[in-house]
Amino acid sequence: MRARLVVSAMLTTIAGRLSAQDVLTLPGTDRETVTLVAQIVTSTGERGLPTDPVIGEARFAALNGVPGPRIVIAARSVAERLGIARDALAPQPTPSDIAAGAEALKYGVPAKTLERIRAARRDRPVAVHLGVLTQLVSSHVPTSVRPFSDRWDCRRPAC
Repeated sequence: MRARLVVSAMLTTIAGRLSAQDVLTLPGTDRETVTLVAQIVTSTGERGLPTDPVIGEARFAALNGVPGPRIVIAARSVAERLGIARDALAPQPTPSDIAAGAEALKYGVPAKTLERIRAARRDRPVAVHLGVLTQLVSSHVPTSVRPFSDRWDCRRPAC
């Protein structure tokens, strides 16, 4: 039993190191870009925000041949949106809620809308609701038929 605990602790430590090193593998980018993205990821994590969206955005940009400076701008933008989403979804948003909120912000959903959804859902998760809203916004569904409009009540149990 003790050996399993030691192995489990070692694997957890290794996994943490691997995820930190993974950000350093941005195909086709220069060292300066990798260093700047790593700093953004570290700063984001230190602020208590999820780092996976920042890493994902940087990797996506790198794989699509985006120039280094634009990759750094994209990573900073994601980090900023994560902070805005966390504040809008306070007091206790989950990492998934924060990531979904940041994605919604990316597509132009106002922070005030995130606050309204949080208020309606109180202390329950909102990631799925935000994901649905983001999909509707990105698909250009008219505001009048979107959930979360003034006519749609998110406090219902089925919500």
